[in-house]
Parts: sequence; structure tokens; C-alpha cells
Amino acid sequence: MGSIVPKFCTDCFVGNDVLYDQEMENPLLQEVPVKSRSKSKKSSFEMIDTSEPLPQDQEYLLRLVEAASLEFLNHLSEEEALEHVVSKNGVSVYSGDSADGYIIKAVWKVPFSPQEFISFVRNTQHRKNWDKKIEEIKVVEEPLPDLKIIYSKYKKMMMVSQRDAVTVNKSLYMNKGSLLVGTSCEHPSCPPSKDVIRAKIDVSGYYAEPIEPDSEGNTTKVVNLIIGSFGGKLPKKMIKKVMASSLPKFAQTLNQEIQKSLN
Repeated sequence: MGSIVPKFCTDCFVGNDVLYDQEMENPLLQEVPVKSRSKSKKSSFEMIDTSEPLPQDQEYLLRLVEAASLEFLNHLSEEEALEHVVSKNGVSVYSGDSADGYIIKAVWKVPFSPQEFISFVRNTQHRKNWDKKIEEIKVVEEPLPDLKIIYSKYKKMMMVSQRDAVTVNKSLYMNKGSLLVGTSCEHPSCPPSKDVIRAKIDVSGYYAEPIEPDSEGNTTKVVNLIIGSFGGKLPKKMIKKVMASSLPKFAQTLNQEIQKSLN
């Protein structure tokens, strides 16, 4: 038997002794994601058997997800320097600028358990029912259990060119709650199209954490985070305004669909 290591321990994929072939076909493999600066938060993950070395492409995907999950945790604090944009229907939305794009964070409460919430949003078959921005979504590959590469194409809006994205996604159990996190990757079956602009997703997903039940029956706090860039020449200010204003309705629709699935 080989050793058993945490699938996403904070150190197991960041050593300097791993060498990478600089002639790799996938250019993203030439950059090794680094850990978030956040050191105050710990994570615990399910275990995998490393009797055999992971294929390099799988290790690369795991490193991407680890970096994204740590960055997500870094943004959980309600005290971070983001602008409060809107509060409506129990949903508070904040925005800011990232190095290459924007940050959008929404916070609300739901009457479902963290596991029920994350289990629903990670199911791509239901996605188009509650995310009206999606035109097409499919699981391209599942290289490891619960590690999915997903292709998403977004509906064209007015005079804005259509966008798509390819992300690697995983649900994790960390801190006191559950996390579904995704980040951009590349896949040979989903090359960029000249007619569609490829969005860059640094971090996206949902964190759900149990809370004391309130007067409305809510038992879980949800944080939705998006860090990235839509590409093209759209002004950051316009993107942040449009996305932030749509999130209260988006969250309401999502909650309604989860309630339907549980009835």
C-alpha cells in the first residue's frame, strides 16, 4: 500500500521538487498555482490513496482547485475592502477590482443545510432551471471522483458578444461548512472559438456554513464569490453594476428551485 495523504492539504502540491516539462501542450501547465496568502484558515479534505503517482494533468487540476479554494477562503471575511452595492430580498452584494478583472460577492441565508445547498448547485443537470444566463452547460470530463471539467456557454445579451468558460470544479468540506469551487482551465475538446469570447474565471463558487436558526427558519449562510474577467473591452464598472444588480433575483430563483427539489 502507498501512503495516504490529504487530497488538498495545504502543502502536498506546492513543493519545489516537482519538475514540469516546459514543452507541454497545455500552456497553463507551465504555471504552478501558488498558495493564498491566507494562513489563518485550515481545511480538511477527504483522503486518496497515492500508491501510484498522479498523472501530471490530474495533479495540475488539483493544484488549480487548491489555489482557488484557498483564495475563496481568503475572501470570506465580511470586513474585506469591497464596496457594498445593494441589499435586497435578504441578499447583500459587494464588488471590487481584482488584478485582471472584478470581484463580486453575494451573501444570504437559506433554510437548507450546507450539504443540501452544495449538492444542488453542483448538479449541472439543474443549472439552466435556476441560472437564466446559461445557454449550454456540460461535464466534459471527470478525471477524478468529484473533480469535474465543465464547459459553460452564456446567453448573448443585447450588443455584447457571447461568452463561454471552461472550468475545473470540486466540492469540498472545509472549516465549518461546504464549498463548491471552480477555476478556469483548458481542455482539448473545448478550444476557444473565434465567435465566442472565452471568460477567465480565477475563482467562482459557493460556500455554505451552518448558523443558528433565525426567525425566518434560515439555518445556513451562503457566500457566492466570483473573481475573474469577461474578456473583451467591456468596462469593469458596467460589468460589476450589471452582475451585482442581478444577484438578488438570481439568489431568489435558486432558493425556489432548491425548495422544489426537496419537496
